[in-house]
Amino acid sequence: MTTQKTLLKDAYKKISCDFNRIVIKVGSSVLTNDIGINVERILHLAQEISKILKTGKKVVLISSGAVAYGFKKIGFSARPKDMAKLQAAAAIGQPGLMNVYEDAFSAYGYITAQVLLTASDVYQRRQYLNATTTLKTLLDWNVLPIVNENDTIATDELKFGDNDTLGSLVASMIEADLFINLSDIDGLYTADPRTTADAKQICLVEAITPNLFKIAGKAGQIGSGGMFTKITAAQRLSRVGISSIIASGQQDGTLSSIFNGIPTGTLFLAKKAEIPQRKSWIAFTHHAQGKIIIDEGATDALLNRGKSLLPSGVCDVVGHFAKDDAICVEDTNGQTIAIGLTNYNDEDLRIIMGHNSKDIQKLLKTNGETEVIHRDNMVLADPTLQTAKQGEIL
Repeated sequence: MTTQKTLLKDAYKKISCDFNRIVIKVGSSVLTNDIGINVERILHLAQEISKILKTGKKVVLISSGAVAYGFKKIGFSARPKDMAKLQAAAAIGQPGLMNVYEDAFSAYGYITAQVLLTASDVYQRRQYLNATTTLKTLLDWNVLPIVNENDTIATDELKFGDNDTLGSLVASMIEADLFINLSDIDGLYTADPRTTADAKQICLVEAITPNLFKIAGKAGQIGSGGMFTKITAAQRLSRVGISSIIASGQQDGTLSSIFNGIPTGTLFLAKKAEIPQRKSWIAFTHHAQGKIIIDEGATDALLNRGKSLLPSGVCDVVGHFAKDDAICVEDTNGQTIAIGLTNYNDEDLRIIMGHNSKDIQKLLKTNGETEVIHRDNMVLADPTLQTAKQGEIL
């Protein structure tokens, strides 16, 4: 029987030898201090990442810190809460943050590139593909892309929400081998180690269970994400076959240890990829604009027989949405079944729900798609978990 120690040893050996495309996310709590940006920490990260690059591996860096840098620079003692102030702080902080990175990496002979994304940039398929191509081209040129959310123009409705989510999206976009989430805590524990003396570190997670979310800590004071969002990111990536590590960004040598095959932090071993690349675009970038309730027969057809959703299986329609919007699919017990791109707006779907597909033309006075959601445009929810907000498929 394979022990956890052996699994860890083998996994880290594979990371050091075989994993060649890496996404590293660094949180605000790692990059900032009382006076603004922690330049010393960035210099150390640049040194470690440069060592990784010299081995021929490709790295994308997801960097928080622009908002924190901005509000500290203009003298605020705490992170602003309203959108206008957050956007203004980001506008102040982003240039300074990138200047620090550019100076730090140029000392090792590496060129950096700033990539700012909003959810709207990747919501449309063409824009998503353009962003993916840009990132992969930069990697081919041995340039280090430094990615952040474009906080200056993002709105509440079109925000990733935190850089854990953004990092998991980018890792999926570039088909990374590994996502490293550097935080102010050195991994996942059985309880919050800052308040619980006997909390034990969890070094290896083979399967993400509801219990892991129960022990997730709350968001920190400076950053926008917490342990919950980090576990969520790891779970999403596991479904597309990408492993994740949560480790300390405040301790020297963390990245060096990982790529020297030394178990560090908490490793989330990926499952075999369940979601193909195109479907990961639906799962990672779309938030449901509404939802539909389906009957038992339709639920069985989706979950067990790999079928598309037909209008005959729809019991109810909730909310307002347009054709091609993402909508959430629930069973009659309120369990999330899937998210998918609808072929009908809510008004037309209310007319044809419960009817046979052959009746669509008569009911709508026009030709329409046979399916409400085609299986190629649908992602099933993880059947072991129901921790997400409506429309998020984990």
